[in-house]
Amino acid sequence: MLYQTKIVDIQDSGLEAVIQETRSAETSPEPTEQQQYTVVEGDCLWNIAKKFYGDGSKYTEIYHANQEVIKGSPNVIYPGQVLVIPVV
Repeated sequence: MLYQTKIVDIQDSGLEAVIQETRSAETSPEPTEQQQYTVVEGDCLWNIAKKFYGDGSKYTEIYHANQEVIKGSPNVIYPGQVLVIPVV
């Protein structure tokens, strides 16, 4: 499914609105080769998966590729950890 956004330019003179052409929503392309990512403060696997795959529910792919680094729950990652981002 392709999502699009519309840009609305609201003019100060009255209640007239001008609708511009639609543009495609920006999405992150899936990685084409294995990458590495260093965790920063505030990160979670869901957001990392959303950044690299455009879909946060693919966090399990990152978790399974990094179980030795994460060592436990996928809910607990720390700044400075270097994670492998696999191709899915």
